[in-house]
Amino acid sequence: MIEIEIIDRVGESCSQRFEGDELLIGRASEADLILEKAGISKRHARIWRSGDRFLIADLESTNGTFLNSKRLRSVAALAPCDRVYVGEFILRIRSLG
Repeated sequence: MIEIEIIDRVGESCSQRFEGDELLIGRASEADLILEKAGISKRHARIWRSGDRFLIADLESTNGTFLNSKRLRSVAALAPCDRVYVGEFILRIRSLG
């Protein structure tokens, strides 16, 4: 399970919980977390469980995915309170488990 706080560019936020071991982020209808805004690719980023940790990777998105303000160039491990920047959204990792 992963809980994410989704913050838009004006500061409004909501939290969502996702069950399972994988989360697809993007504009596509098959995405688990659909973000329908400019700057978001159809298949933008992926979060998945590997053993006892969660990993994130950019899926060759046009505008990139940033983890704590650093552009993802390879797979990275996630920790609670990390911030993932996708287009105009900030995804704050609230809990992993």
